[in-house]
Amino acid sequence: AMAPLPEKYRGCRAPPKAASKPPDTNFKPPQCPCGHELLVSACHIGSQVCDRCARGIKSTYTHRCRECDYDLCSRCYAMIVSGKEQVSPPLLSTLSTLSSSPREDATSAE
Repeated sequence: AMAPLPEKYRGCRAPPKAASKPPDTNFKPPQCPCGHELLVSACHIGSQVCDRCARGIKSTYTHRCRECDYDLCSRCYAMIVSGKEQVSPPLLSTLSTLSSSPREDATSAE
């Protein structure tokens, strides 16, 4: 017969099944648009901007490609790893392309 659990462990649940699964050997970490692997890199809070969501990175690390100066915040990195978002060109370059393209002014169409 098993001895009863100490009081501090009563009511604790076992870890979810996901915690007991073997690691995914097909996992491939996100890459920059040029195909370089992103590495965790220390940074000062607010010193880097995420190249996908254009928000300041408010942590002491970034997922970074030093060669391309490409950074992902932990939120964007997690979305890509989870499969909820596909890897696409950096948002900042998309925004600069959009802002440099000629567009019609809606007030001049009258």
